[in-house]
Amino acid sequence: MPHLLAADLAATDNRALRWMPCNACWYLLAHGNKRTAHDLAASLSQQWRDRLGADDQYTCTAAHYLGWALRDMGRYAEARDLHEDVVANSRLLFGADHPNVLASAGDLAVDLTYLGEHQAVRELHEDTLARSRRVLGDDHSDTLNSMNNLAINLDALGEADTS
Repeated sequence: MPHLLAADLAATDNRALRWMPCNACWYLLAHGNKRTAHDLAASLSQQWRDRLGADDQYTCTAAHYLGWALRDMGRYAEARDLHEDVVANSRLLFGADHPNVLASAGDLAVDLTYLGEHQAVRELHEDTLARSRRVLGDDHSDTLNSMNNLAINLDALGEADTS
């Protein structure tokens, strides 16, 4: 990790190398190192936004991880605002039904849940589930995860069908 961080891969023009710091963000977050992940994702996000634009796939990926780090740090409103931007920019980049957009919408729903915005979460989960079914199929793990997320949300709203 120290070598990767020292390499300044945000400045590279090699598209394949840009995934390395993105993967490092994921690794750091998955292993609970939210501060280092935050700092790396914030740096990547800002540098790539300046160089490549807000709707570039690497910028969106770095911003996605920055939002995740913010949420893990308890900064839910900031995470929500960032994930709203990521969803909007990813839709422009990939189209509304792309799996990356669906994953980003799922992260936005988690942020909204922490903020207690359960009705907005429901609408987002219903939309994401419909798109996941259409794009990925009923048996795909992301679709099943969307179903589970909607069920949890409906339970929180007191609308779960327990029969």
